[in-house]
Amino acid sequence: MNEYGDIVEVAGRVLRELDRWPEAAALAGPLAALVRRASAETDPDARAGHEDELYRLLSRHETTRHRMDELLPSTVGWRGLEPTFSSGTPVAKDRFVCPREDHYVWTVLGVDDPDSPPERCPVHTDVALVFRAAGFAAPGTA
Repeated sequence: MNEYGDIVEVAGRVLRELDRWPEAAALAGPLAALVRRASAETDPDARAGHEDELYRLLSRHETTRHRMDELLPSTVGWRGLEPTFSSGTPVAKDRFVCPREDHYVWTVLGVDDPDSPPERCPVHTDVALVFRAAGFAAPGTA
């Protein structure tokens, strides 16, 4: 099973229903061969390749594409208004801050971050930014 759901099972079902559609003559042979190969495959990588081929083959024709959409489970369900992430604790990051009431913060996203912080605070142009290591709380803060 891959991101398409069990496409082999869906392709087998479409193959059994194929005589109802005008694409039957063009699809029957290649679809039957692919279903056989994918069903018999024991190597997961090779099976994934067959599943991709099945998906592409069924997607070529509008009728089979719609039938495949009906049979495959929806991978993206309705997303409500719940937060995307859990309410865990924030991840501490190194940062450069304005020492004057922490009005300005430049977060270092990673060691390989290509952007460098400004030397001076853009709010208080006469004040140089100060480095604060991850997890460091300024004096007087929690």
